[in-house]
Amino acid sequence: MIGRTATIRIIPGLNPGSFLYLITYVENGQNAGRSVVRADQIDSWKADLVANGWTIDDLTVQGGEA
Repeated sequence: MIGRTATIRIIPGLNPGSFLYLITYVENGQNAGRSVVRADQIDSWKADLVANGWTIDDLTVQGGEA
């Protein structure tokens, strides 16, 4: 088993100056989907992913680790 990784990136929002988070999922080396998350929800999404065994690759912070 290779594992499960969720990669988090910032993407532009619909309103000028706003942004969202794009989470892409890779499970055992295969693309497993994606989610778009509002800024006020990202912390709870990260916590849920970690609690469910996902490794977080957070490209929104320096160094890439959550």
